[in-house]
Amino acid sequence: MTKFVQRGVGATCLTILLAGIGHIAAAQVGHDPNSSPYHDIRLGNTVVVSGGQFDGSGGSLGVGPANGQVYSVRIERPLGRTLAAALTFAQAGTSRYIIDPTQDSLHRKSGPFDAKTSMIMLGLDASLTGGKTWRGFSPYIGATGGIAFENSLSADTSTYKFGNKAVIGPEAGLRLFLGKRLSLRGDFKLLYWKLSYPLTYKQPSPIDGTRVLAVDANGGEWTHNTYLTAGISWTF
Repeated sequence: MTKFVQRGVGATCLTILLAGIGHIAAAQVGHDPNSSPYHDIRLGNTVVVSGGQFDGSGGSLGVGPANGQVYSVRIERPLGRTLAAALTFAQAGTSRYIIDPTQDSLHRKSGPFDAKTSMIMLGLDASLTGGKTWRGFSPYIGATGGIAFENSLSADTSTYKFGNKAVIGPEAGLRLFLGKRLSLRGDFKLLYWKLSYPLTYKQPSPIDGTRVLAVDANGGEWTHNTYLTAGISWTF
């Protein structure tokens, strides 16, 4: 994804969020019911289709998933007027580097190579405006958790594998209702998972004796990854 598109997605989501927060902050009580800016949110299952940008840190070695476009389908089910459960299926067109510990320090790292990352996440969200919208806006905050897994990368002949990673983190978003059923969405997730490195990274290279990791280094590290999307949703 080009920097222009990345900035466009980010600006769209940020504009929606700031506009909603600004409207809510200006809210006053005592409105005539016939002209009230508050309207009930239709309860029902909701399907959200989104696209945006996934920014992965890749870890200090760069072998974890890095930046790419992300597309997702999200299914929401209300748990009352304020809470909702959400199931998200996402795929990010990420890339990562390959490290061959048998090579010398100048030639062991290559890439980046395309390596798509898929995610299945279950979230619990709370609407900050309860069961109503404020002039069509309804922000929410919540938490999400699930699993991430990388499509196999045949070019990697080392013993490193991304494998299946537990994912956890906060999320937030804003809905702009265009009607009872149709709405626009801006969503943000901060995802954490732990990369695990093979023991071969601590073994000396047969060429120059250097190691990818020091013998006393940790065998893995937690990484944080941001996930920003904009989309459209329909409530049944």
